[in-house]
Amino acid sequence: MDHIWELVRNSKGHTGSDLEVHLEGTAALLEEWGQRESVRLAGLYHAVYGNPGGRSAICSPDDKALASRIGEEAEFLVRIWAVLDRSRLRKMVYSFKAGDEPIQLASHTGESLDVSRQQYVDLAHIHVANLIEVASRTNMSLNDKLLRLHPALSKEAYACLKAHYPEGWRFLIQKLQARCRESLRRL
Repeated sequence: MDHIWELVRNSKGHTGSDLEVHLEGTAALLEEWGQRESVRLAGLYHAVYGNPGGRSAICSPDDKALASRIGEEAEFLVRIWAVLDRSRLRKMVYSFKAGDEPIQLASHTGESLDVSRQQYVDLAHIHVANLIEVASRTNMSLNDKLLRLHPALSKEAYACLKAHYPEGWRFLIQKLQARCRESLRRL
């Protein structure tokens, strides 16, 4: 196990659980949806650089350890996730059209973040997996707006989202986490 994952294991709680459980659940959903390895790895480490909601970083983006562990493509998604204004990500889906490049998102400070169409789609999947994982363990309510993200989601992700919305997520994630832990051991 790498030193970053040890920091994850030793970090304080995260949305009603521990960070390790949250990251594994997020990655497990991404795997279930057939996302590329780089997206699954970004989901597995998405919170290590902190986030605008107040989660403190457990490692620095200046340290190249994460990029060497998960690859530059996945690390770029984690880096963007750490500063991304999630409301802008959700709003962009309503004007999403295939082939639009680049897509302009914003950081929580208003700084422009240009991402490719594929990076936007990857971030949308991480966002939805993140929200579902949190909702599966907390009383967080996800309204029907989540279902409207379908233009940016894969068919597998949207089908899973609809099939389990909203009651079955806890069971689904618990089942998938065991598979994710096994995958993690192989890294």
